Parts: sequence; structure tokens; C-alpha cells
Amino acid sequence: MRKRDRVHLGRMGMALLIAGCCLPWGQISAAAQPAMPEVLEETWKQNDGLLVPSEEMAETLPDSTEEDAALDNFQGASALPSSYSLLDVDGVSYVTSVKDQGNTGLCWAYAALGACESNIMYQGLEIPDRWLDSNGELNFSEASLGWYPFTNHLLPGDTASGDYIVMAQKGISGGNPTIAGYALAAGIGTQLEQYAPMSQWKQGYSEYQRYNSYYRMKSSDVLLQVNSSSTATIQQWIMESGAVSAAFYSKSTFYDNGESIAYYQNSHSATDADHAVLLVGWDNNYSRKNFRPGNQPKFDGAWLVRNSWGDDDADGGYFWLSYEELSLCEAARFLMTDASEHTTCYQYDGSVSYANVKFPAAANVFTADRDGVLTDVMFPFSSSNPQSGYYIVSVYRLRENAKSPIDGEKLCTQRGTVQYGGYKSISLESQGITLKKGDRFSVTVELNRAKSGSDRLWLSFESVSNDVLERHCSVQPGQSYIYDGDGEWMDMTDVRTWVNSKGNQPYSNLGNAAIKAIVQSPDAEVNRSQLDAALAYGAPDAGANALYRSAYAAASALDETATQAEVDNAAQNLLAGLEQAGKLRYPQNIYTKETAEPSFLLGDADGNGRLDASDVYQSMLAQALNAVGESSGLTMSQAAAADCDGNGVINSTDTFYLMLYCAYRGVGKPMTWEEILKI
Repeated sequence: MRKRDRVHLGRMGMALLIAGCCLPWGQISAAAQPAMPEVLEETWKQNDGLLVPSEEMAETLPDSTEEDAALDNFQGASALPSSYSLLDVDGVSYVTSVKDQGNTGLCWAYAALGACESNIMYQGLEIPDRWLDSNGELNFSEASLGWYPFTNHLLPGDTASGDYIVMAQKGISGGNPTIAGYALAAGIGTQLEQYAPMSQWKQGYSEYQRYNSYYRMKSSDVLLQVNSSSTATIQQWIMESGAVSAAFYSKSTFYDNGESIAYYQNSHSATDADHAVLLVGWDNNYSRKNFRPGNQPKFDGAWLVRNSWGDDDADGGYFWLSYEELSLCEAARFLMTDASEHTTCYQYDGSVSYANVKFPAAANVFTADRDGVLTDVMFPFSSSNPQSGYYIVSVYRLRENAKSPIDGEKLCTQRGTVQYGGYKSISLESQGITLKKGDRFSVTVELNRAKSGSDRLWLSFESVSNDVLERHCSVQPGQSYIYDGDGEWMDMTDVRTWVNSKGNQPYSNLGNAAIKAIVQSPDAEVNRSQLDAALAYGAPDAGANALYRSAYAAASALDETATQAEVDNAAQNLLAGLEQAGKLRYPQNIYTKETAEPSFLLGDADGNGRLDASDVYQSMLAQALNAVGESSGLTMSQAAAADCDGNGVINSTDTFYLMLYCAYRGVGKPMTWEEILKI
């Protein structure tokens, strides 16, 4: 046995011993548990590059009721034109150019980000020239959207670390607008193509760039099931907000009728859909005879579709899809907003698929890390709910030793309705809720079918699952709570231990409640410390990697009027380029928002500012807890400090290095971390 093998086995043995010592002696259930509603998991089936609802999930989706159909018809009754195209709205196009997904399964990302780009242009949001690609267009990185939700991460201060999806080839294996909406809500996906190009996929993408966002998603609307009653709704979406992502079964024949390319088939339903595209217009009078003879729809009418198979495919990358296409599904729009303010998104859910439970209410507790105004609350409205629902959102400023999410001063309660599946944003700007740094505050959410509150709707939570969409999440005490309906709020870490009458733990896989709080600090001074630290490495030479060169040029060009979002994006792109050049390694130069000092000391797992045996203990304890599926209990800064070798995982190797560091200092022969990590 080699020396390296003996050392490795020793490290593993130490971790296993600690893990064994921390196993619970027995499961303790709550003394008085409320009624335990069922858990409805979001489960998916993979069809090539698209994920569609599994048969089990599809059965839970609401049928189009008479009430919902009446709602759709009412929305569509406001004089919708017989034809409309975003390619020419009073001489202006609100659709970006046709892309080519190549042999990837990222059609879902091309469709979702195409909808985002269209919405930004349609709203007239500012698009600085320096953000445009070589073709003069706004162009988001599909690779970024396909990479980060499927990659575990360890980021100081990021309470969504540990939340990720596992698929064989990450997002290239497949996705859908639901996953895209989760990621966009978490701040992932609106990175510019030039800083995360598809050509770098095999090399991978830097953790520095995970949250590079040039715009922020405000909300999304999703119709997993599309039928004839949905036509007017989707047309209204296109006219109101720009292009709409959708999916269909693509393996039938695209028919060239001499004037256009038409597609229609009636042998495959939405359960067979395998490709996502962008709906950019319609024509109610597009003749049924334009479709392939012998397989024509009953009525006229079709959608104008932008594909992602290159502009040499079909009619310059466009074709017409019959309204009667049996497989049409997963229609979604994404409503975007500027990200130029000092915006903090407080969240615990990080771009993973959810489980749903009809608890009476749920809450998240956050701690403000800067002064600001609470402007929005966000939460997902499950597509398994009816197309409309009634919400009650309340915000509390908590007492110093609060034991529940309502133990404090109620700052507001707001009621209203939401429609369709997707991530919803509830504006609280009119409430004038100011927060001070250090304030603990909570957001509670209740969803019901009617104002009476007698018919509860599904609330969404992170979950651990091993189906087609394997997902992971982490939850810590004091973050998320559920209300039992009888006056008690329960910490989610306790709810996970509940045992039902059959001796099972139905909530053991649940994570945090999917509730976010958006806080704006418009008067805060722009912090350039991270950017200055990145620029201090110097200009790249002619042979440096393309990212280093382009990011340095962009960072150097920022003047004193640059917003915090611009400064942060520039710094993170440049740090990623420096990482590629071998000049630093993540998480070096991760800085706090308030100071110019690094947010952690490498090895300082207990966060007390010095390295000693206590840090070794914390490192070993974190591994033991992770080994039995529990949260490490470390803050993100502590976790980053404990990851001594910087590989994104805390394991026995990190403890070994930490012990060496302390041992050498203990015998009066201190070594630097650079020297330790070479051993």
C-alpha cells in the first residue's frame, strides 16, 4: 500500500468515526402533531432535451374548468387582432436573432432566454451598448442557465448553497420553463453570452459568475397544459409582454408549402413533447391547407415560431405551428426588470424543483445585512393549483429573541389574487417597509382558492428527490416555518422529523419554504472593493484567455457613475478570467458587501478570527452531519473557510490540511497555506 493510500484511508476512517458517533439513538416525534396533509412532488419525464410532467404529476394538473375557460375568453375578448408578429410592430422587431443549439439539449434555455430578451426589448428597458454582442444584440448565455442550477456550490453568504439538480450532463440533458423560472428567480440566467459562451462548456464555468445578472426576473406565468381555451391567453401574453416559450413534439414532418414551413401532427400528445421553441406571433387566417396534404388540421390558424436549429433551417429559422397541434404545452412568459439598483434577494431556495403541501401557511425568517426598503415578496404558485388563487402575505419585524415568525411587530398584511403557475412577485412598495441592518424580519404566505380561506392551495418547498430530476437542498433551524392551523408555528427542521400513523416521515425530504424578499437600498454607496482587487492583478497580455481580456476591458471602462450591479458583474467576470489564467482560485477575493475586507479567513471554520483546535472540531462535525444527511450548521462564510483546498466540498482532506496547519504552528514552525496545500 502506498503512503498516499494510507493517508487517504486514515482521513476517511476519521470522518466515518465522527459520523458514526453523531448518528441519532432514536427518532423523537413531536408530542402533538397537527393533521398531516399529503406531499405532492413535482416529478418529470425526460423526452430528449425537454422535461415534461410525469404521468403522476400530469394527473394533478387542473383541467380547464368552465370558470378558467371563461377567464381565458374574457382576456381574449379585448379586440385581439386576427394576426400579429413581434418581428414587425410598427416597423420594430422585438425578437432576437435565431440561435443554433447544435447537438445540445438546451432548447428549453434558448426558448426561455429568448422570451426574456424579447420582454426586455418590448418593455423598453435600457440596454447599454456595451452589453450588446458582436451582432449588436442583447444575448443571454444559455450555457449559464444550463450550468449553474445543475452544479453544487459553496458561496460565502449564499443561503442557497447546497441547492442543485443532478442530471448526467447538467442542463444539456434537458430542462423546461419551470426550471428556468426557478433559476431566474434565484438570480441565475441573465449573464451575457460573451462572458459565458457555449464554447466553454467542456471547460466549465466559474463560481464567481453564478449570480451574474444583468436583469432580474420580476415574475413568470406558466401553463403546463395548453388547449383551445388557452389560445387567447397566450395571444394576450404576446401582445402584453413579448415572446412566449412553448414546447411540442418535433419528430413529425415540417412541410414546405412553397411560401412557408408548416407543422402539424395529431398522433402525439403533450406527454411526448420533446422540443422547446419561441412563439412570436400568430395568424388566425393561416390556411389549414398550408399543412401537409393528408394530415391537415380542421380549422385555419397558426402560431409563428422561432426555432433554435439555426437560421439555415426551415424558413430562416421560423415556421408555422397549427393552433390544433396536439402536443403543444409548457407555455411560459418571463417578466423582467432592471438590476441596476442596490438589490438584495433574501432567499433559501436556489433553483431546484419543488414539493408542494397544503399547509395552512408558511414563513421564512431573514436577517437584513444592510439598510433598505422591502419592495417585493416572491413565491412560486404551483401549476397543480387552479389557474387562479387568493394570497395573504404578511411581514413582521421580529423581537430579539423571537420564537416564531410572528413574534414581533406586524409591518403589513396584503391580500390579492395570482393567476397561472410560475414565480409570482407581490409589490409592497406602497407599504414603505424600512429595514435596518441586523433586523430580523419574516414573510408569511397563505394560499387559498377563495377569500374565505376554506379551500387551501399548494404551498411550495424545496425537497430532496431521486427521480428523473434528482435534486438536493439544505435547511437549517430558524429559516423556514409552517403554520399548523391551530395557533402554532413549527420550525421546518422539526417538521421533517414528524412521524405519521404508519410510522413514516412524510416531510423528511422537505427543505426551505420557497419565499423570497426583495430589498432595495438605492442610497447606498457603490462598493468597488472587489472590482479594485480584481483590477489590481493587472492587464492581460496578448496570449491571455478571451474572458480575461474582454472582462478586463469592460471593467477598466467603468466610470464613477456605474451602478452596483454593473460593478459586481464586471468584477465577477474579471475574477473568472483571472481564475482561468491561474492567477487566483475561487473563493479568493470574495468580499462582503459592506467592507473591503475578505469575508472569511481560510481555515477559520468557527468564524472567530483565529485558527485553532476548535476549527478542526467544527470541520469534523460538519462532515459528520453531512454524512447523515443533516445541515452542517455552518454559515456560508464558515463553510468557505472550512473548504481549505477550495474544491467546493468539505471533507477529510480539508480537516487533514487544517490539522497540519495548526500542528506546524503549535511546534513553532508555522507554514503558509500555499506550503500546506502542496503537501
